[in-house]
Amino acid sequence: MKEVIIVAGKNKLEAAWLRHCLRDEGYDSILCETVEEIIEELSTPRSCEVSVLLAVLEPTILKNISDDVINRLSKCGPEVPFFLFEKENSPEEFERICANREKFDWEENPLAKTLEGAGVEVGCVENN
Repeated sequence: MKEVIIVAGKNKLEAAWLRHCLRDEGYDSILCETVEEIIEELSTPRSCEVSVLLAVLEPTILKNISDDVINRLSKCGPEVPFFLFEKENSPEEFERICANREKFDWEENPLAKTLEGAGVEVGCVENN
């Protein structure tokens, strides 16, 4: 099964760097520049051959989004864990979106090393 990772943000440099790191490790990614694009990607029925593994978001993509959009995103693809490029600027909206979202086991998943090397910080993960 082919697994893809959503990379979402307006900072093209950060997004390009993360996508490069993922590609070097054999992962495919999809770039989304808005929250609406993330919702669309997670709502699109996938074939049995493709699944979204996780989504990595730039914190500014969540600024000034409405409660309606937060609710739609939180219900969309709850099996897909979300991360932030940086957790220092973690907006309140992120916590609301992740409240009922599946957690990612940072300790056990080999993808964690690639994410960490690309500068992605732990957020919305399984706490052991």
